[in-house]
Amino acid sequence: ARMRGEDAPDTTTAAAAAPRREMLPDIEEINSTLRSSGERSVGAEPPPEEEYVPPKRRRKRSLFRRGFFTAILIFALLWLLYLFAPRIIAALPQVEPILTPYVAFVDQLRIWLDGALQAFARWLDDKAASSVGSTGGIGE
Repeated sequence: ARMRGEDAPDTTTAAAAAPRREMLPDIEEINSTLRSSGERSVGAEPPPEEEYVPPKRRRKRSLFRRGFFTAILIFALLWLLYLFAPRIIAALPQVEPILTPYVAFVDQLRIWLDGALQAFARWLDDKAASSVGSTGGIGE
């Protein structure tokens, strides 16, 4: 009462009028304000150990998943743009100066990737042939 600027009642009268427990704030009310919003459900049991994922780990998974699917979405949109470039150019001739170099770039990228994969396949064949030759063949 003194902190609120009120006149302090006689302590013997106040002690007799209300038990000490009623003079203090409710502990459950204080605890509920200290918990995070996800923990405020009173009486809820925690998930089983095998299903529990700490909040930081859950956030990292969520960010990874969001980034991964965003990259997949961008790749899919670029692929669709390449695939439907002739139709888009026919419908909107003003985008031809933009789409024609893009299609040429993707074509060159595909040719380079094809050459790289063929070289890798030849390298694997050479390794497999030298491995079989050094062991005396399969089944010996």
